[in-house]
Amino acid sequence: MAIPGLAQLWTLGRRVEALFELQKEAKDTFKDIADRFDALESKLDARIRAVEDRLTKLDASEARIISDAKREAAAEATRSNNDIVTRLTKVEIALTILGQVRSSARAIRHEGPEEQ
Repeated sequence: MAIPGLAQLWTLGRRVEALFELQKEAKDTFKDIADRFDALESKLDARIRAVEDRLTKLDASEARIISDAKREAAAEATRSNNDIVTRLTKVEIALTILGQVRSSARAIRHEGPEEQ
């Protein structure tokens, strides 16, 4: 009877040994998976930082472009305004001269037949 008990004990020992080996394999597998996730997380963090940096640069570029556009629009408005003022001044001068010429022509017409 000692032999069947010893055989069962031996079988139990082998099973426990197999379970320890399986546990070690599972731990190693989980460690490999964790290492891969860590590497993937590092790569993703680097990509996220690169995207954030790009967005920051784009925001700065957008602000600069808007500022440049506003400055150019203001300069163009000033140029256009100056051109309009110049043209209006010329028209006013021409109208003043035309008014003076008409007044002179009327005066000459009124005086002309009486003096002759």
